Amino acid sequence: MLKATKPAATATLTWPRCLVALCRLRLTYMNDPARGKKTPIAVWSVLFVLCPPAALAILSALHQNQSPPGIVDGFLADCPDSPNCVCSQSKSPGHQIEPILFAGDAETAMNQMHQVLMEIPRSTPVAQTANYLHFVIRSAIFRFADDVQLLLDQERHEVQIRSASRVGTSDLGVNRSRAEYIRGRFAELNSQISPANRSHRYSGRK
Repeated sequence: MLKATKPAATATLTWPRCLVALCRLRLTYMNDPARGKKTPIAVWSVLFVLCPPAALAILSALHQNQSPPGIVDGFLADCPDSPNCVCSQSKSPGHQIEPILFAGDAETAMNQMHQVLMEIPRSTPVAQTANYLHFVIRSAIFRFADDVQLLLDQERHEVQIRSASRVGTSDLGVNRSRAEYIRGRFAELNSQISPANRSHRYSGRK
């Protein structure tokens, strides 16, 4: 059984902080005419343009190896307070999502789930057992990592799902959309499942 691990501390460098720091630096130079004349406005313009993506790239690099808890006491870890996470075993109404139903044997269901996750762009398998899957899915530009975890319950014929972002707070609904896509795509493969298990297309990061 995978043990829960303490997540790494969240990085405090964000692009708003970076912009504030630049503004303070610019005001310092404006109050010192001798310095201000030495710094063309074009230089400051370039800094203001480059700072946000640079901060995002640093955040992505800092969270490259940060992995979420696996299975904790037989359950997927609950979501943090931030809204960029959904989990079918969460106790929080804002993070809850229905588990995914499956028909047939557990091995076939897990193979089908593996196929669904492999179809998602930039997805990478991290861990797999007879009843557990963990994939990392990265964004196209800054390579931000989202973790998708699946835990199969053979007795109830359910697959518990957790999808969460490692960085930031809001995900604009990407994790919930991805989870519903996985449900719908799995239903297409696991054809004995009722249409109620199908859902909308994945409209998240490509």
